Amino acid sequence: MSSAADNDVQLQKLWMALQKKSWRVLAVVPATREISSLAAANVLAEVAWRYRGDPTTVLDLRDVGLRLVDYQTKEIAAQVEQGNAVIIALSSVAQNTSAISLAHFADAAVLLVRFHETSIEAAEQTIAEIGAEKFCGTLVVKPPREASAPAADAI
Repeated sequence: MSSAADNDVQLQKLWMALQKKSWRVLAVVPATREISSLAAANVLAEVAWRYRGDPTTVLDLRDVGLRLVDYQTKEIAAQVEQGNAVIIALSSVAQNTSAISLAHFADAAVLLVRFHETSIEAAEQTIAEIGAEKFCGTLVVKPPREASAPAADAI
């Protein structure tokens, strides 16, 4: 069981890793379609607020189609002009190719993987399609808790 102090140290280490690159727009990109980026984006926004003190906006762009990429990048740029940092939650590149364009627009990116579940090939493919220079690190996320067995219907 981890203590609050251990969690704080982990958050500090995470923040230091995120500072490898200067960013106002950070893309959170899962290596596979089974990993959701939204929860990780929200945690990163909390960390950014805690250690940077700047307003941080999380945008859920996991389902943005190619037709709306230009619109979304203009919206992100407007947020940055207002002084906000922006964290964008994306789908895997295998699930939605818009993630590639949106990650290219970001200043930096974080790759999401699951320990013992994400293949090296999936991670390498994501990095290759977006570009290794974009990535400031990788987050290992926990698998979702298994759903409990559904309750038996009353007869």
